[in-house]
Amino acid sequence: MEEKEKAIREERNLMLKLLDINPIKKRDTDLGEALIRRTVSDIAFMRIELDGLKEKLALEGWQDDYQNGANQGGTKQNPAAKTYIDVQKLYNQTVRHLETLAQGAGADTDELMEFLGK
Repeated sequence: MEEKEKAIREERNLMLKLLDINPIKKRDTDLGEALIRRTVSDIAFMRIELDGLKEKLALEGWQDDYQNGANQGGTKQNPAAKTYIDVQKLYNQTVRHLETLAQGAGADTDELMEFLGK
């Protein structure tokens, strides 16, 4: 768990630097910057979670076999696949929200959007 938290923190700090926001600042006095920091933290968390889900799906696949009794079986979607799809949708929405917030605060978002793959 500590390794995941470290990865999230590194991802967050890198994104804040790309937005020219001091990642070490302890207290936000500007509401816009506070919202940007919170949104960046959420994106960093989701990005690391998506990486973990991708690894899991690469190992387990997108489909699971199931058996209900002697005569009923088949395949179903791996629960990690649904989670991945849901988190990916939320990630994309949150990145768009961050871009809007950052542009409203006068930040140059080109480098960040390139980093995030947008």
